[in-house]
Amino acid sequence: MFSTNTVEEEDIDPGVY
Repeated sequence: MFSTNTVEEEDIDPGVY
C-alpha cells in the first residue's frame, strides 16, 4: 500500500516504509 506521503517526506503517512 503506497500512501501519498512516503518516508522521505515525514511520518505523516507512514504506509510505505
